[in-house]
Amino acid sequence: MENTIEDRIHIAVDATPIAMGGGLVVLLNYLRQWRAARPRARLTVLAWRPEVLEAVRKIEGLEVVPLGEGRGQMQAYLWRLYRLPRILNSLGPDVVLAHNALVRGCRAPQVVLYQGQWPLIRIYFWRWVRRVGVGGAVKIWARHRVTLTALRKAACNVFISRSLREQARCFEPDSLDRNFVVYNGVRRPENFEELALTQPDRPREPLLFALQHSLANMVHPYKESATLMAAFATCRRMRPDVPWHLEIVGRGGLALERQLARQWGVMDAVDFVDYYPVPELYARLQRALCLVFPSVMEGFGLPPLEAMVNGTPVVVADSSAMPEVVGEAGLVVRARDPEAFARAIILLYENPQERARYVRAGLERARRFDWATSARELFDLLVRHAGQAARKP
Repeated sequence: MENTIEDRIHIAVDATPIAMGGGLVVLLNYLRQWRAARPRARLTVLAWRPEVLEAVRKIEGLEVVPLGEGRGQMQAYLWRLYRLPRILNSLGPDVVLAHNALVRGCRAPQVVLYQGQWPLIRIYFWRWVRRVGVGGAVKIWARHRVTLTALRKAACNVFISRSLREQARCFEPDSLDRNFVVYNGVRRPENFEELALTQPDRPREPLLFALQHSLANMVHPYKESATLMAAFATCRRMRPDVPWHLEIVGRGGLALERQLARQWGVMDAVDFVDYYPVPELYARLQRALCLVFPSVMEGFGLPPLEAMVNGTPVVVADSSAMPEVVGEAGLVVRARDPEAFARAIILLYENPQERARYVRAGLERARRFDWATSARELFDLLVRHAGQAARKP
């Protein structure tokens, strides 16, 4: 059997910036797809966070290199700065997949994957000082500067949406010929093919579903939990005869969401859940009237896609990548406008024909986002740039 470059390639993945959340979900799906499609390719993953190391070690056939496992954040940062380049150079990969930043001093060409908007937002330093303090503002500024260097120096920049790529172009117009878009995929439920027959006409209880992240709200309230809770209270005010219920799923304790629920007087109708395994999460989504996703700063926005693939309509903000991902298959309303969200939710409750239309459109749109296709596109970019002379960071 011919031994192609795709089979001989050695890809090193710098997973040191990855933490629990959407970034880890994306990484694990890519690794699983590559391992299945190219079993002879050599894949090395370098990470330091215990939860990331535990997750990648469950995938057979990977080389996992722990960097300062169990150490504090500052120690791990220093390991990444000084030890990671040496380890990568000793491994001698054909190409490195990095996340949001280059590994300085690495001799191999680097393909940088950008998964979020944070490193690409415009920095107004003193405005951020007022929001998150001097320490937080310095971290955001430093992350932004590192990302700008990556845009200039990477062999290839990969973005998870056109919206994110356009944002990068505003900072580094000369990087345009090296900028590519590879959309995320979505995991389909086992009953996906049946949903087109059962979900559109299925009666729905007035259950609203939300996927939030309290840790993100601690830095900046871009998940817009305030809009979510105000919209829910508005639904109860506009239709007091309906037994509305809201279920919020998210790690981090959801302290902000609990506080907002108390302020709006809706604690009796809100459930707070830290975590659901994927099968149970999908089962809950399939029961819901809709997913409410008011976030205003998403590089891609996986939760609305997870809802659509389960036959659940979505109501999202007209901000960042949300209109691009949802298209005409969901209700896109004005960002930070609780009444607009409430009217969209009530429309879905009062109009079963309209709800069924969004269910069918969402299922059809979700077919376009497939992890196997995304993994193949990213793998092809890695192969294309393997062995090239690395740009000097």
